[in-house]
Amino acid sequence: NPPVNEQRQALDSAAILEEQENYTVYELTFQRDGLQIYGNLYLPNTDDQQYPTAVIAHGFGSSYSYMAPYAAYLAEQGVAGYVFDFCGGSTGSRSDGSTLDMSVLTEVSDMQAVLDGITDYSFVDLEQVYLMGESQGGLVSALLAERAGEDIHGLIMLYPALVIPDDARERYSSVSDIPETSRVFGTPVGRTYFSDVLDMDVFQEIGNFSGPVLIVHGDADSIAPISYSQQAVELYPAAELVTLDGAGHGF
Repeated sequence: NPPVNEQRQALDSAAILEEQENYTVYELTFQRDGLQIYGNLYLPNTDDQQYPTAVIAHGFGSSYSYMAPYAAYLAEQGVAGYVFDFCGGSTGSRSDGSTLDMSVLTEVSDMQAVLDGITDYSFVDLEQVYLMGESQGGLVSALLAERAGEDIHGLIMLYPALVIPDDARERYSSVSDIPETSRVFGTPVGRTYFSDVLDMDVFQEIGNFSGPVLIVHGDADSIAPISYSQQAVELYPAAELVTLDGAGHGF
């Protein structure tokens, strides 16, 4: 982990969007390959100098605002939460980029850029940095946790879409079969969305992260079957799966 020192940034220049009794919301942006990533930081209103910090990822076709209630809840518990839009993450994304250029792997790069950027700030306790994601953002968080290793101290996945590579293979048997553009749940995507995961074996890519893992999944999820989470929880050294009876994709 990088050392905590005077070189780490303060929030002095960040715009304040909202002030609540227990937390303050700041507008905070980061960069990835010349693209701006838009997001909001929910920072607890206490006298502490540093906070446990969670980087929170939305799902396919969604946005930072969908995950904002989680960030607000965490801030009320003394945990800083950062929610952001993936580049091209939806047709209404406030971050740069097109849905036609977005894939699971571009979103891993986005989340890595956010992680690198936010840990430069002095409010972050570098010994308590967490990743959290829902649906496709859950898969992205899992992939990044493997890459970031000891820089991440816990992983939370809500109905993670670990099924995405299998879904891609059900649609297409080879990259040459993938059209230039298509639609997923009504959102236009480019060839890279499928080609980036066509050869991905999820359970070879995840499961080595040694920190604590919490997975929350509904047993009536028809989009991302809970069987994938049941398999994943057996791979991680320290994982727990909480099953919500009757819950579908999202709750």
